[in-house]
Amino acid sequence: TGATRGPAHGLPSDSLSPTPSLDHAIHDGFFRARQRCAPPTPPTDLVIVAIDEAAMQELGQWPWSRAVHGDLVRTLHEAGARVIAFDVVFADAEQDPGGANDAYFAAAVREAGNVVLAEDVEFEQQGGARIERRVRPLAALAAAATTGIVKVDLDSDGAVRRSYLERALDDGSRVPAFARVIAERARAARGERVDASDPIAA
Repeated sequence: TGATRGPAHGLPSDSLSPTPSLDHAIHDGFFRARQRCAPPTPPTDLVIVAIDEAAMQELGQWPWSRAVHGDLVRTLHEAGARVIAFDVVFADAEQDPGGANDAYFAAAVREAGNVVLAEDVEFEQQGGARIERRVRPLAALAAAATTGIVKVDLDSDGAVRRSYLERALDDGSRVPAFARVIAERARAARGERVDASDPIAA
């Protein structure tokens, strides 16, 4: 299985199809049929810690202090979490004196040793071209964690119908998908074989 690059320069994923509406209908119909015939079984060992209204009522409006995230990592690690993943791109430093909260968060991530952080891709207009820019976590966080790219590719109707195992960027680098990194880390933590040549199995 090779890497899929995603739409060129931010174009919709279906931009090369001569009949995108027909393609969408066939694709959606197949997945609706599969859902009826063989609905997936939700995992029993997955916990989502949501950033929702209830959490914001308790902790205040987003963004929260990085100390909160550091405390969360330590709590989850002590509870036995195999993998801890943040679907948040911590690209900017927190505005606290001396960067103490960022340092605390980075230390918690490093000590846990099983944290996956998100990175993203943005597009910048330079002359007549749109250039990809990789958006990574702060250097101290990126050095302490494994990262994966969370960028999703939308079709022309705004739906997400496809994903990728890794993304090839304009600068020639290849970045694994966020979900793939989590799956591979979880398999390794369970003592299961991770075969990078067969990423679908992860």
